[in-house]
Amino acid sequence: MAEEVVQAEIFPKILYRLKDTDPLVRKFAATCIREIAKQSQDLAKMICNAGGAVAIVDYINEAKGSARLPGIITLGYISAFDESLAMGVIAAKGIATLLKALIKEPDDLVKTAAAWSLGQIGGHSADHSRAMAEADVLSHLLAVYKFPESSDDLKMKAKKALKSIL
Repeated sequence: MAEEVVQAEIFPKILYRLKDTDPLVRKFAATCIREIAKQSQDLAKMICNAGGAVAIVDYINEAKGSARLPGIITLGYISAFDESLAMGVIAAKGIATLLKALIKEPDDLVKTAAAWSLGQIGGHSADHSRAMAEADVLSHLLAVYKFPESSDDLKMKAKKALKSIL
């Protein structure tokens, strides 16, 4: 079904909806992109080729609270497929955006998704791990893991991300 949606030529048009004046339209556009990105490597690549990584990073930076969640998860799905897609997310300044969500977002679900996505980006190669280290991601993941008020799910995702990156 995702391929049928893509064949309806929604890209790059849907990326413009990430800047819509209505916050609900923006969130639903991000959710649609997330659902397409998780289906296959080819679809994730098509999203990136249409400028989707940069558009999603911009969306996350502009959205507030749990509305950021579909964008954060989208970056993780895209990055999980292969190292070149993860590098595309790094080039789109995705690490800084996800780290900001991990540190500053009060919503535990958003923090958990950010930790998971950072692990997806950093787990491919030494270059990916280096980008994480240079952004000081490791110390923040460790802090989240050690923080007594972090949920068990957040601690687990932070631990997996640390292992993946290292």
